Amino acid sequence: MINLYKFILVFPILLLISGCYDDYIPPKDVGKVQPKDTVKVQPKDIAVIPDISYAHTSVSVILSEQPQIAKSTKSIDRYGVQTPIDFHINKDESIDVFWEDSGDKQSRWNLTKHNSYLDPTIIDTIIIPSSINQSGKFLGFDKKESNNSYFLAYSKDNTFAVRDNNGACVRVNRSYDNCDGAYWLSSFDDKGIELFNTNIFGDVDLTIKDVSGAMTKGNPGAASIGTVLYHDNSDRVILYTGHKQRFTDNIRHQAGWIGSFNSNGSIHKVINGWYSSHNFDQRLHLSLTPNSIYSLAHGDAYPRSLALGKWDVINSKRIFNYNYYDIKNGKFGDNTTLSDTGDIAVIDNERVVIAYATEDSRKSRDVVLKIISGVNGLNNKSIKEELNIWLTSYDESRMAGKGIKVAFSKNKIIVMWNEYHGSKSDISHKKGDYLSTIIEAYSVKGKKLGSMKLNDRLMPTQSIKITPDEKHVLWVTTSNNSELVFHNIDLGLI
Repeated sequence: MINLYKFILVFPILLLISGCYDDYIPPKDVGKVQPKDTVKVQPKDIAVIPDISYAHTSVSVILSEQPQIAKSTKSIDRYGVQTPIDFHINKDESIDVFWEDSGDKQSRWNLTKHNSYLDPTIIDTIIIPSSINQSGKFLGFDKKESNNSYFLAYSKDNTFAVRDNNGACVRVNRSYDNCDGAYWLSSFDDKGIELFNTNIFGDVDLTIKDVSGAMTKGNPGAASIGTVLYHDNSDRVILYTGHKQRFTDNIRHQAGWIGSFNSNGSIHKVINGWYSSHNFDQRLHLSLTPNSIYSLAHGDAYPRSLALGKWDVINSKRIFNYNYYDIKNGKFGDNTTLSDTGDIAVIDNERVVIAYATEDSRKSRDVVLKIISGVNGLNNKSIKEELNIWLTSYDESRMAGKGIKVAFSKNKIIVMWNEYHGSKSDISHKKGDYLSTIIEAYSVKGKKLGSMKLNDRLMPTQSIKITPDEKHVLWVTTSNNSELVFHNIDLGLI
């Protein structure tokens, strides 16, 4: 439960609140909003690339529990890393934040509603129904604003799971036992009343070896993440994750799965039940084309590429698939790509922008920004790459990793990434240790408009978002001081 005290804004002094993990005592300032940065005046008529930190502000709110921090997630991994913090911006600019706390208690998932990104006072705490398995994997959430209903996907031990004397699931092999075997979608309202809680797949005995095919689907989030997107035009909830199923070689192979539900949970449709073999990382984004969405896939086999997909959510079919980067290192299906999926943003009906990273032909893992046009067609024949630029040229002492973001508004592209120590860093650090967060602004022609650094690590797979007025870019982090930190960049100042 979040304790909300009287709102106090201390500005522009940065108020430091001490906190710790062990024997944690909630600070007396729970619920107070803490400003982090002030807006600085910066001349724009200078020849050098400006430091755009003057356009950035951040404000924090103190929680009664210590939330998971980005440091608790992997900085380098061959698979996607699920974010423990995600959020939804409402049309009135209030914000719903899903966050996992770092305690050992049973209820470790939380959902709080905040006044705005400039004043993130907690105005409501939404109770997550007890039927949701909070010991499983969090596999994405979103919201339908018209009736204040939430959608949360998660994994759960299926009914065939074997348990020890303490009731814990007996895990033999992540591909061949029933722990976290089932994929579930729950919906509930802002009062915590459950609207539906539905098993999608995986409630079968995954240990049986003489059965193969779609009926053996299970292990949602295996070697992958999960994401949920509410599609207002069709009133459908889109789900995308990795999973495993058994083939005739008696091996449970991995791929992506995309499906949808009516928002009331009544009709379930599979959009693609086996999308991109060895699909290690997933993203979803709304399209400007009615009844369609975009996806990103991180494929290690069939195809061995980072791929852009577009999907018809009404007719449950793929419109096109385009491999925007063919992985060159390693071998087909060897589970190592030396690349990171970043994110996607929509420029207009014809163009999208994608950010990602790879080590192919580079000294270290570098960030790429790419604009792809022709995405409004019925296939990938009209697709062209308008822009393809390397944003970094790291030596072996530094590298990009998990946490690559991109957003677009007001004719500006904002791209962010976490910078880590590389394979040949100094002796006091190891590969993957966090260095800083880089934020840069570009025009659609690839002109660099500005850059800045932060010392606040981005969450691995949380998408940055544009505010409803299209004037700000927003993201949420956490701190060791039991805080949610709301960052924004004013695009009008760049």
